[in-house]
Amino acid sequence: MTTSVPMKVLAFSPLYRPFLGGIEILLENTLQPLRELGIDVAVVSESAEGLAEFEVMDGTRVYRLPMSAAVRSRVAHEPLMVIRRLAAIIKKEQPSLLHMHSVAQAAAFYVDRLTTAPNPLPILVTLHGVLEEEDKLGVVLRLLGRARALSGVSRACLASGASYLPDHVPRHLIYNGVPPASVTAPPWRMGERVRLISVGRLQKEKGFDLAIRGLAQAVSHGFDGEISIVGRGNEEQELRSIARALGIAERVLFCGEMPPAEVEREMARCHAILAPSRQREGFGLVVAEAGRLGVPAIVADTGGLSEVALHGRTGFVVDQDNAGAIGSALLNLFSSQAEWCRMSDHARSHVRESFGLANCIEGYADFYRSNTWTDPHAI
Repeated sequence: MTTSVPMKVLAFSPLYRPFLGGIEILLENTLQPLRELGIDVAVVSESAEGLAEFEVMDGTRVYRLPMSAAVRSRVAHEPLMVIRRLAAIIKKEQPSLLHMHSVAQAAAFYVDRLTTAPNPLPILVTLHGVLEEEDKLGVVLRLLGRARALSGVSRACLASGASYLPDHVPRHLIYNGVPPASVTAPPWRMGERVRLISVGRLQKEKGFDLAIRGLAQAVSHGFDGEISIVGRGNEEQELRSIARALGIAERVLFCGEMPPAEVEREMARCHAILAPSRQREGFGLVVAEAGRLGVPAIVADTGGLSEVALHGRTGFVVDQDNAGAIGSALLNLFSSQAEWCRMSDHARSHVRESFGLANCIEGYADFYRSNTWTDPHAI
């Protein structure tokens, strides 16, 4: 139900469109539907070369500030100027609350200082990544200590934040939502070459070298497959070298970056997605996006990945940093057409039931409604 006086939220995101990371995609998918529910969210993010300091994008007001650059400058007046600009934005927007999408961003430095003022706005925090020991910085501890409520995009995220919070702070599990697929993956048939895909930044933490090594091991046991690696990064030449050294260079295709619609079409051509991350992923959006097409997954047992891919049902969850386990999982997944079809069907239903976009939108609407000082009858 919409209202004549909507709730206003000022959300802080490390980046925003045209960048397309997990948080940016979440915001793009949810902000317009939230407006229709009477919740008007403006976004503050990092500035970037060639992008306007302020613009309205599909109805969303977007402010870009040089938050990281000001801190790195080590010149005292630079962060002070950002704080003044942020205070002016808050005065203009008159939000009911501030929403931090991740505390591991430069905006935490500024919001921390603004919330030491008398009568600060309530803060809500969403954890998009699993907090590690090195994240226990003073600013992170202070912001989480002041948070009116915490949400996490997986149980793993919520568990990682538990020790930062007073016991009375509400915790909300709000899985990332993915919209319905515009295409579907055709079934894999026994004897057909297996097409695999990995998507993300080409960096060591993503473990794409493990995907290549796992494929090589499976190939040595008679497996006929190839992998498309979508993304760019500083590990590309090393990954190419690994593929050549293992004798499978012709089976490893480097596709570069692709727009989301092309990534979806490429996923729909594939029969499994590999996400052997070495870092504790908060969720694993690309795994959910592939699952909605009916593409099973092989993922590392780290962070929230094992919530998106269910071991033995929608794919396989393997030990972290274990290329041999990836090779074995490939042989098991493609041991028969019936086995693949069973996991494909379960992947599609798991995403539909657990990661539907409508559930995600309603989750954030409830998060805002139940954790603000605004009149509860206003929405």
